Amino acid sequence: ELVREGGGAGIGGAAELFSLAGQYGALLSLLNRELATRLNAWEGGVESEGRKFWKNAAVNFQQAHLAHGRTHVIEVLEQEGSLAIGETFQLLLNLMTFFDKFRQGEFEGAWALLDMLNLLPRAEGELPIRVESFHSNLDNVVKTHFPQIVLTGMECLFHQHTAIKQSIRGAGGPGGTQGGAALQGAAVSSMEQRLVEIRERARLLVTYTGLLHHKMLGDANAQIARMEAYMM
Repeated sequence: ELVREGGGAGIGGAAELFSLAGQYGALLSLLNRELATRLNAWEGGVESEGRKFWKNAAVNFQQAHLAHGRTHVIEVLEQEGSLAIGETFQLLLNLMTFFDKFRQGEFEGAWALLDMLNLLPRAEGELPIRVESFHSNLDNVVKTHFPQIVLTGMECLFHQHTAIKQSIRGAGGPGGTQGGAALQGAAVSSMEQRLVEIRERARLLVTYTGLLHHKMLGDANAQIARMEAYMM
């Protein structure tokens, strides 16, 4: 209970309790629940103390017990049949970083990280695979907070789209020399291609969330559809 409240044991003490308990599947399940409920726990632009506590405890546990090959903890998880819980734990740590980057205004980096996690389709042909993976493979603690994930992902695309459009407008002035004008034209062409790519990913995200038929995605579906419409 002391660990749950984030009390006097502190971050190091919590990590030590996790390592001494031995029931790693149960402990990772607890960590997963606490991380998932705090993925986007910011108050007035400031990260909540609970989020800091559980993120640091999870990172300490990961570095001590999961980051160095086939560790004792991984062997125990295999014996318990709990490897999937460990995979969810790693996913949630990455999602914590994704939300950190978003809050820091690193929209391109945040989207790149989310894209790497293979939660969202990159092409039309991936839609059935990602839908099936959501329903069959994704832990319920992640599904419960999936609306936050897809909505923040769309916000990353929206912010990138807005920044690139502003850059294109800024590059619209006279080019000076002929060579300079050619370079400027190439840069604008590259940015325009990137806008096309972003709009396609936004369209895929709207289609994907619609295909999930997940009851908690209702409001998020409407919000991401509006953002996608603004990018057209």
